[in-house]
Amino acid sequence: MKKYFILLGAIAVLALAAIICLCISSDSFGRAGFADVNKFKVVFVKDGQAILTELAERDKTVSPPDENEIPDGKFITWCVNGKPYDFSTPINCETVLTAVYNRRYTLTFTADGKEIYVFEYTYLNRGSVTEPEIPEKQGYLGAWEGYVLDGGNKTTNAVYTPINYKILFMLGGTDVQEVTCTVEDYKDKIPQVPTKQGHEGVWKYTLTGVNEVMAEPFYTPLAYSINFFAEGKFIKSLSAVYGDVDISAPEIPEKEHYSAVWEEIILADEAVINVNAVYTPKIYRAVFRADGSLVKETKYTILDSALEEPEVPQKTHYVGRWQKYELPYTDFYITAEYVPIEYKITFTADGNEVAILPYTVETDIKSLPLPQVPQKAGYRGEWEAFTLSGGDLIVSAKYSVIDGTAGLVYLKSGAGYIVTKYNGTQNEVIIPSFYNGLPVTGIGENAFMNCTVEKVTICENVETLGNGAFLRCGKLKSIELPISLVSIGEYAFYTCSSLLEITVPDKVETISKQAFSGCSSLVNINIGASVRYIGVWAFEACDKLETANFKSDKGWTSDGNFNYGAAISVSPIEAARVLKQYCDYTYIRT
Repeated sequence: MKKYFILLGAIAVLALAAIICLCISSDSFGRAGFADVNKFKVVFVKDGQAILTELAERDKTVSPPDENEIPDGKFITWCVNGKPYDFSTPINCETVLTAVYNRRYTLTFTADGKEIYVFEYTYLNRGSVTEPEIPEKQGYLGAWEGYVLDGGNKTTNAVYTPINYKILFMLGGTDVQEVTCTVEDYKDKIPQVPTKQGHEGVWKYTLTGVNEVMAEPFYTPLAYSINFFAEGKFIKSLSAVYGDVDISAPEIPEKEHYSAVWEEIILADEAVINVNAVYTPKIYRAVFRADGSLVKETKYTILDSALEEPEVPQKTHYVGRWQKYELPYTDFYITAEYVPIEYKITFTADGNEVAILPYTVETDIKSLPLPQVPQKAGYRGEWEAFTLSGGDLIVSAKYSVIDGTAGLVYLKSGAGYIVTKYNGTQNEVIIPSFYNGLPVTGIGENAFMNCTVEKVTICENVETLGNGAFLRCGKLKSIELPISLVSIGEYAFYTCSSLLEITVPDKVETISKQAFSGCSSLVNINIGASVRYIGVWAFEACDKLETANFKSDKGWTSDGNFNYGAAISVSPIEAARVLKQYCDYTYIRT
């Protein structure tokens, strides 16, 4: 509708502009006899708004603007005084041109407040409307209200008129009552149904003509109302005729852990009968078992909160108890749990207690973490055999003398011996703690030089590794150093290219220069707590060295220009990098 008024406004502006134009021309020529007007205003109006104003020279033409479309209409033409304008016409007066559009409108059909159909039209095609069918409404006739399509959005509603019906009420025999009514006023005009003893009556309607209905009485026997209750809550109501014996009672609502039945139904004098559900606790079984055998069976209900338990059968090396449970209020088993008794194993060596380990008869002896047998200089120790048969045990260490590998050459030195050479052929060599009843205290200079041994075990009492002790032993893969070791000489493991890992014992204070130089396969080193000096080139050409684990990694300095020793405190990886990259420095821990 708004757009319609805008269009009328535009036409009015056109008419007004034309009148103004005529007046100006008349007054100018009328008063002066001649008007010296060489330019005229040309105004373009769109939806009542001037969108463009031009000054046109007399007898010249103008061109329309390019943008003529609007969102809700199709541009038709520019008009002056309601007539299409010819842009080839010369301009001789002030002119107002108005844009004319063919807009699109809607006609909405509604019935009882619901939209049924929307018809679209324009001002040009407003004469051809397709009307939808009127929705049926029982008891009514419908028609669309009138409408005029003169532009703008319109709505037309369905108008329903109630139908007049003629109802013939059959009152019995030939007695008939005729009533004329509609669906809106029939309730006040319907007569009472004729009574019939023991029955209830209602009218039954049959359509006999277009607007004619016949009503006949329909009777049903009087019924009892049977109301079912469960614990005071209404469940269902049923109807029954006197004399009925088969009444389909509803299902009784379940009550957990109870069984239920309805009270007996007796159709007596009362029209309303209340029937209650009777609940009885269910009986459950609790079965006590031990090692698969029945011990006791007892019964209980939801009213019980605990059971009387039998004694748990005894089992050797175990403490028994019934598994923890809560009454599930269903049949269930209660199993005896047996916890093995914990015993202890005391490990002793030479009369001294070494360790105490717990065990049970279920412990796998192979998984038992046996303590290390205390070392005894010159002896090999092992624990005596034992079985986990129950009860506390005492296990003692057994020692046997360790003999050195054949081919070792010994030299008397002070109160003991030192190993000066190896002439044997074994790939694995054991250097004993004693020789001829005296301690073996050291390995001499170049004692194993160029040797082909692969594994060396050095027993307790050895304190020193002489210079070049294992010089150029290229096949040596592993060596076990004793905790008695104090010093590692220069070139001690020079170019032992197969050595993978080395652990420097805690009593060693000095790793001499080039001690591990050329150990090209060395991956990891463990440096004992007492080491305070690492000589120059000690780890030269140890290209594969990945980690260096220092038990005491604080206080290190180097004798170079930079304090590379501080990197030892960072991490095993960084310490390894410093030792091999800056191997030409001496490292000292203060």
